[in-house]
Amino acid sequence: MQRLSSYNANVIANIVIKSDLENTLNLTLAKIESIIKANHEELLIDKSVLNTFKSDFIKLFSGYTKVRQIFKYLNLINDSYDVNKSLHYIGINVVEPKEYFDPAYISDHIRFNCQDLSQSEDQYLFMKLRSVCENRNMSKSEFISWIISSEINKHFILIGNNSSLYRNIFEDLEGFKPIWDILGINDRKHYRIGTLNEMNIFEINDNLPGATIFCLDRRLLGRLTQFLPTETNESEDFHPPFFFKVEQFASNDSLIEEYMKDPAPWLLEAGNSNAQKSKLKQSVWVRILEKLILF
Repeated sequence: MQRLSSYNANVIANIVIKSDLENTLNLTLAKIESIIKANHEELLIDKSVLNTFKSDFIKLFSGYTKVRQIFKYLNLINDSYDVNKSLHYIGINVVEPKEYFDPAYISDHIRFNCQDLSQSEDQYLFMKLRSVCENRNMSKSEFISWIISSEINKHFILIGNNSSLYRNIFEDLEGFKPIWDILGINDRKHYRIGTLNEMNIFEINDNLPGATIFCLDRRLLGRLTQFLPTETNESEDFHPPFFFKVEQFASNDSLIEEYMKDPAPWLLEAGNSNAQKSKLKQSVWVRILEKLILF
């Protein structure tokens, strides 16, 4: 098979027309499109592009997370990479067009996947936090009175899931020191907005309805622990912290057969079996999985 790091329909068309010009002067548009499609199916994405996709994703992913960044700031992350078969995976399992891996677009594609998986991780971790917290409904005045008069101290942290936390509650609260007064900068990297009597306050948006403030005791919080997403850390698909596999249908007949046994709705839309096979050959299977838990 011919290997190219990118593919452009116009370039392929020019090549086809140039090579066939002497023998066939009356190529119809339909035939040109057919030849382009056939060539496109057989083209393989260069391995260096796939390796860039993996390495850049792993390098950039953490910066898109929110809850993870807070635990990182608190030094409460444990990359044990032990096996835990009872945990469910969080991740991405999609079929994508080859065009997404064109060098001209791959950086945007990496960012999109980072955002997609980081949102899934944040929502999962937020739900875990909700499950271990006592639920209290308070007015603003009741909440302020409680955090000022209770025994909350530097061992506690507050995490707000609403981006208006600072403006609505802490902006004019006595004892609150915004982060830009402490550091001279806005520390959005770890979502810390300031301190209240030595208690760190974080503000993020979890994209879930309803405003919630988590009051957490660091001494009881435990750690964000990362487990192996594979059966062994010697798996060639293990790229800490992810199980990371990118497969091209054009070079894997068994993968094509697997997807065509019980075609998904998006594949059925392509038409008959030949059309489905053609669509798969122009696609890439991306699977990125992780396992983690709080506490």
